[in-house]
Amino acid sequence: MEKEEIREKIKERGEPLGKTERRLMEYLIEKEGKRVRIEEIVKEIYKIESDENSKNSIRLMIYRINYKIRRTGIKIINKRGIGYYIDERKEYIKRGRVKNKYREIKQISKEELDEIIRNLRKER
Repeated sequence: MEKEEIREKIKERGEPLGKTERRLMEYLIEKEGKRVRIEEIVKEIYKIESDENSKNSIRLMIYRINYKIRRTGIKIINKRGIGYYIDERKEYIKRGRVKNKYREIKQISKEELDEIIRNLRKER
């Protein structure tokens, strides 16, 4: 996945990012898929040593960024104890309110539906 490709997808399909959100996204893009610990992100974005408040702030910002770029197929992933990185997959693309990749909806005819209803009524 190329850096420019990521930038273009976010620009075309994502919602606009705030100034700090853009800085964080650019920082992760520049790391090219390498895992980045949250302490490094805090140091880069806020230019301070990390504490619990700054870590929570970064976590919230990543959540918001993921929401804003949900239609791009790109997502910021956190592997606990390892760090954050950018990943790209088709199943990350969200259309509408909810997309559950594990649920399959089966099309049935009216006759089949009537049969199911009759069987349920018989069981009562």
